[in-house]
Amino acid sequence: MTAYDKHYREENLFGEPYPEFVDFITHWPYRGRALDLGCGQGRDALLLAAAGFQVTAIDISKVGVRQMLSEAKERHLSINGIVADIYTVDLEHTYDLILFNSIFHFETPDRDKELGLLKAATLHLNPQGVICIFVHQAQQKETLIKDFFKTNYPEWRVIVDRYLDYLYEEKSSDFRSAMKFNMYFVQNSYS
Repeated sequence: MTAYDKHYREENLFGEPYPEFVDFITHWPYRGRALDLGCGQGRDALLLAAAGFQVTAIDISKVGVRQMLSEAKERHLSINGIVADIYTVDLEHTYDLILFNSIFHFETPDRDKELGLLKAATLHLNPQGVICIFVHQAQQKETLIKDFFKTNYPEWRVIVDRYLDYLYEEKSSDFRSAMKFNMYFVQNSYS
């Protein structure tokens, strides 16, 4: 059992998708394949499937993936849910949207592994596809991500770079924490 399996005993732990992400997906003109890496209980994967994407959602938590698939079935949505380590899973397809929501922490022991995951994901992004990253507001994290794209993909276009507020609430313990995230989306400019 993973640590997240224990957390996910509380259904819908992280609540609904960020309104800013819902707005982006609603107005984004492209559909196709979407990949949600570290999907948890699937709040974003469910949003993407409802918006018309063919969704693959991967998480190490069996509990989270099971909850997501149950909710998808209830809503008559199709999601390919995979229980796997996002750092070692073999990606089978290319995608039109790849999502990283609160996956990157860039602490010293994990920095290279996380940048390696980001690099691997870029190799699976279709031309005109978009990588959507949400990261806790912190100058070091934001700089690492932005420098990664400036160095490796200078021709790719930044289409969203803004902050959003988020209130995390655990209903079971009445714990609350206000957070700020950087919402950073980059589009593969190749056609």
